[in-house]
Amino acid sequence: MLYAKRRSCIPTTMKTQVMLGLVLVHLTSGNVLLPEFAYLQSEIDEWLKLGKPTELAFHGSDISSLIDVPRGSQLLDPGLRATDYEGNVFFYFFNRDNPNGTLVSNNAQALSLAGFDGSRSTKIVIHGYETNITGEIFTAMVPVAHYTEAYVKKVYISALLHDSDCNVLGVDWGRLCPAPNYVEARAHVSGVAKLVAELLDTLLSDGLLRHKDVHIIGHSLGAHVAGTVGKNVKTGILQRITGDRLGRGDAVVVDVVHTCAGLAGLEDAIGDIDFYPNGGRHPQPGCGLLDPGCSHQRCIKLLAESAWEESAFQAHHCQGLADASSGTCGTTGATAHMSINLQYTVGGPYYLQTAASSPFAVEAHQAAVN
Repeated sequence: MLYAKRRSCIPTTMKTQVMLGLVLVHLTSGNVLLPEFAYLQSEIDEWLKLGKPTELAFHGSDISSLIDVPRGSQLLDPGLRATDYEGNVFFYFFNRDNPNGTLVSNNAQALSLAGFDGSRSTKIVIHGYETNITGEIFTAMVPVAHYTEAYVKKVYISALLHDSDCNVLGVDWGRLCPAPNYVEARAHVSGVAKLVAELLDTLLSDGLLRHKDVHIIGHSLGAHVAGTVGKNVKTGILQRITGDRLGRGDAVVVDVVHTCAGLAGLEDAIGDIDFYPNGGRHPQPGCGLLDPGCSHQRCIKLLAESAWEESAFQAHHCQGLADASSGTCGTTGATAHMSINLQYTVGGPYYLQTAASSPFAVEAHQAAVN
């Protein structure tokens, strides 16, 4: 997922790693789901009724159609430009010298003063609905290097900084996506993306940043922002975008991690390579049936751990989606490692098993408990 080591089979092309915390389960009496899951369920049902179209517009404040599909024309909505995004979206800069982060203005001078180094790769991390800079994507549980010490709570940023000596820019748009109005939060995706895209265009135009060094990482609703940023950067195509509910065609290589398929999103294999940990459905091991957020967030934790042990999550190629969902893929075919630093030779669906708690890599977990 990161480019410091340049180990990808396609080292100089744009790639997308998708964290898909989604699944198609039917609501039952007595289950109380968060509003965003119920709303996403209705979106998925509508998308299925329409025959799984590959392109639908992403609308904004009129909310006439907020259907999100894997590959959509999420262009900016002029009706949202009156919102004071500059006053409600905040940028935090991190690097190895400053792992706790510094609030910076969204301009090149402020970033340079904070320590931004244009010769290094740049990771832009965007949180999702009902959270902020302290949300799960920033505070995922990740182990100390190589699983040799006790497990500690480190910010998600530390996984990126461990993997490479890079610039990390955290986008905090929590003021615009509070609960319970998920639909209104969705309507701000384009405006937030516009602000981020404008900053990137400035850095790129001024020669302070190279397209091949940009990697945007988004989770949940933040992935919508990430994808929309990529579609609206005017100076060229960014190297890589990581998020959920993207799709094949959004980049040269799209890899997807399904951890909650069926509840808040698509089970379909929509990438060039799709990973299905434990079959990809909710509940993931260690997650309660009535806690879909646990499965939805699991993809973040898996990818964060892969920064410490990128060969840990070995997956096996499957002949089809049914085999990937059931885990009947065998162990004699092609393999790939579900990792921040993706390497693979054969695309398609892949199955792997993980543990119920950190460390999630099965062999590492067994070693930790023995």
